[in-house]
Amino acid sequence: MAKALGLQIDILSRHAVERRLRQYFKAKSFTSHFIVTANAELYYQASRDPVLKRAVEGADLRLPDSAGVLWALRRQGARRAELYPGVELTQWLFGQDLRIYVLGARPEILSRLADRHIAGRHHGFFTPAEESRLISEINRLKPDVVLVALGSGRQELWIAKHRGRLKTKVVIGVGGAIDVLSGAKRRAPYIWRKWRLEWFYRLLREPWRIKRQINLLRFALAVLLERK
Repeated sequence: MAKALGLQIDILSRHAVERRLRQYFKAKSFTSHFIVTANAELYYQASRDPVLKRAVEGADLRLPDSAGVLWALRRQGARRAELYPGVELTQWLFGQDLRIYVLGARPEILSRLADRHIAGRHHGFFTPAEESRLISEINRLKPDVVLVALGSGRQELWIAKHRGRLKTKVVIGVGGAIDVLSGAKRRAPYIWRKWRLEWFYRLLREPWRIKRQINLLRFALAVLLERK
């Protein structure tokens, strides 16, 4: 285990992550294990927000999700740190024999998901007053895993608040993975991912992301200052 900006990150191989998840799914009881896909934007936000920091620290697993986080870990000497992006973890989950509930994204995105493993779905535009009904629906369906795609920060806070009420074995914040898997957005080609430039590819395709990408620079600066 290592840390980035004071928050823990688990150093596990993909095989070890998948083995751990299988253990969670085999459990007879519905204990909601919370998985964080740790990217630079989330960790920068959490380093400045005590409530979000507590939510992230309360997770059962925190998996390196971005090149920025991997860079921060390797600066500390965590050479065995391995990326497991949320979109790839989500793809792996859809390849297992699991009942999956998808919470978040836009209605038109959810309608494009036709996987036979989907037990239920609900868009991310709900009010606090609707949460009890939403949780009751999830509990009625008793999915193995709930994929929460409410955006970085918001999804982790929602999971931390409600995980104790959910009858599911795993809850994961997956960010924009549902947009990619539905075909609504394209992921960066392999060569961009190989050179850890997926963030730049996304910026070129979605220039409006510049305000969010600034947080990546802030994260890098904070890591450098922390190291000193």
